[in-house]
This record gives sequence, C-alpha cells and structure tokens, in this order.
Amino acid sequence: MNTAFVTVSKDELDGAVAHGKELHRLAIKAGRPDRHGLKNASEDQHVVGAIGEMVVAKFLGVAWEPTQDFNKRKQGDVTNDGRYEVRCSRRRNGRLVVRDNDHDDRPYILVTHHHGYTFAIRGWMYGRDAKKFPKVEMSPGREPQHCVLQSELNPAEGIKEF
Repeated sequence: MNTAFVTVSKDELDGAVAHGKELHRLAIKAGRPDRHGLKNASEDQHVVGAIGEMVVAKFLGVAWEPTQDFNKRKQGDVTNDGRYEVRCSRRRNGRLVVRDNDHDDRPYILVTHHHGYTFAIRGWMYGRDAKKFPKVEMSPGREPQHCVLQSELNPAEGIKEF
C-alpha cells in the first residue's frame, strides 16, 4: 500500500494552524508575493502547508521545526536541514505538484486530508523524477506545474529511509 495514515491531536492541529496563519500574516506584512505567481495567495494555503509539514514530522518521528524565518524556509520543510519537501492537497485524489525551480535531489511528499484528525501520506518522489511528468496549468495566471498522480508515487514508508 502506498498510503500511510497519521492521526494528530487537536493541540497538534491547532499549533499547525496557528503557525500557518502567522506565516501568512508575516508574508503580507513583508509585502512578499507568492513565489509561484498566484495572485492573492490565501491564508488557507499557508495553513494547509503547515499542517502537512507537521503530519510528515509526526510520521517520521522527528521534531517539527516550524520557522517564521523566510530564508530558513527555503532550506526545506519539516526539518531545517533540507531533507524533505512537503506538498499538500485538500482533495483526497490530489496530485503531487513540483515546479521547474524545485530541488531535483529532494524527496517531495504528498499529504492529503483523510477524515477528522487523520491525514494521508500518499507517497513521495524525487523532484528530478517528478519533473518528467507533463506540466498542467492548475489555475489561471499561475505557472504550469508538473503533476504526478498518486498511483505513480513511491510508497510512503520509503520516506523513512532518508
């Protein structure tokens, strides 16, 4: 099975939501545009991303190191050593999205919401491999992105080998 399920506590979820909201507030305050061309990026995007990072950290059994330092955020998700990148989708059938300027040598991990406090780690793929998939225009005005179906991803358990 590709998918691993992770159940989080209300406190863990509340912490990730608060972190995502704070990231959004700081981005607006600093006048930082969305890195990928999305006009009017929403608070929800930051919140969903923070939840995904927290879920992957719990799955891996490592401390989630959320940071509000935008320079450190470029070093990687989950931990600040650049080992992991997390992509999230609100949809159960969501795809792994990788952009041309993403790191080739990092594993990109797809997280989706499953039910309640349970999330699904659908699998992972290195950036270089994901970039072999066709580009899709996800939303008007935003750069086309490489989209990988869940069925093409490496099994979630393989992430623990890094």
